[in-house]
Amino acid sequence: MAAALAASQVGTTLANPAQTEPDANSGSKNRATHDTPPPILFENGSFVLERKGQFPDDEIGINTANNRKEYRIKPDSGSTVVPAHIKILDGSGEMLYRNDKAADCLITIELGRDSGPRSVVNARTSANKSRFVIDVDANKSLDVGNANNNDKPTSRRRNRRYRHSGGADMSMKEIAIKEGNKTLYSLSPDVLPKKGEDLRIMIWLEPA
Repeated sequence: MAAALAASQVGTTLANPAQTEPDANSGSKNRATHDTPPPILFENGSFVLERKGQFPDDEIGINTANNRKEYRIKPDSGSTVVPAHIKILDGSGEMLYRNDKAADCLITIELGRDSGPRSVVNARTSANKSRFVIDVDANKSLDVGNANNNDKPTSRRRNRRYRHSGGADMSMKEIAIKEGNKTLYSLSPDVLPKKGEDLRIMIWLEPA
C-alpha cells in the first residue's frame, strides 16, 4: 500500500455515519445482526484481538502452503462460516467503513512501530468456507491476555482477548479490505487523530 494514500475506498465508506446506524425496528437480518456485539474485534493502540471462545489447540497450526500460522474458528451452527459484515470505527466511534456483503473479503492488517519491520495479520473465510481463519507470521502467535492484569474483553459476547506476540507497542499501520484482486478500502491509521488509537475493526460471522 502506498504510504501517501491515507484512505481509499469503493462504494461503502460512509460520509455521514449518523445515517447508517442500525434500525432495531427494521426486522431485516442484517440490521438485527448489527444490533448485537460482533464476535470478532480487532482493536488498535496496542494491537488486540477479541473473540467469542478460545482457539482450541487442534484449530491452531502452520499452513505449509504459505508458511503462516493459522487460528481457525468453526461455525456456531451448520458447516460454513463467512465474514458477513465488516465495520471500521475510529476512536470517537465515527464509522469509517462498512460492508454488508463481505463474505468473500480478505482483511489485511500490517502491524508495526514508527520504524522497523512489520508483521501481517490476515482474516478471511477458508476456501471451503468451513472455518474463519486469522493468520500471522509463522514465527509469531496470538497469546491470551492476562485477565488478572485487567486485560479483559470489552464485551460479554467476546470472552477471550488475545495480543500479538510482536509486543504491546505494535499498532496498526496499514489496513486493506480486498475482494479477489480488487481493493475495496485501504487506510493508514497514522493519519487519523492520535494515530488511530482505539480504532476498531468489527466482524460479524454468519453461515455462507
